[in-house]
Amino acid sequence: MIDKHKPGGECTWSGCITSKAFIHKASEIHNVKKYVDFDYNTTEVMEYVQKVISKVSSHESVDVLSQTGIDFMNGEVRFKSKNVVEVNGELITGKKIFICTGSSPLIPLISGLLDIEYLTNSSF
Repeated sequence: MIDKHKPGGECTWSGCITSKAFIHKASEIHNVKKYVDFDYNTTEVMEYVQKVISKVSSHESVDVLSQTGIDFMNGEVRFKSKNVVEVNGELITGKKIFICTGSSPLIPLISGLLDIEYLTNSSF
């Protein structure tokens, strides 16, 4: 397994897992606010999200992957041929190579957006 960031990829660190944790907390806060005047603490929300990320990523660590027979390398992959990739100057041959690219945020072409500070799932 090769990733240019951390094991777990975009889903764990800035995508699916994080958004579901935020949605879960937002739903809890929304339900409480229906019945009582309630001020929530954004620091506590972020701590909860980080706790969820930490729990999920602990099952995707380099040590855990290694225990299941998966070697992890950090770097960018370049195909050299159908069955050979290069990572950090090292050539790796495989019968089958899976490409899991993850995603990156799309910045919409909205007038003035590039002139202000904005957040994406990666920078939030």
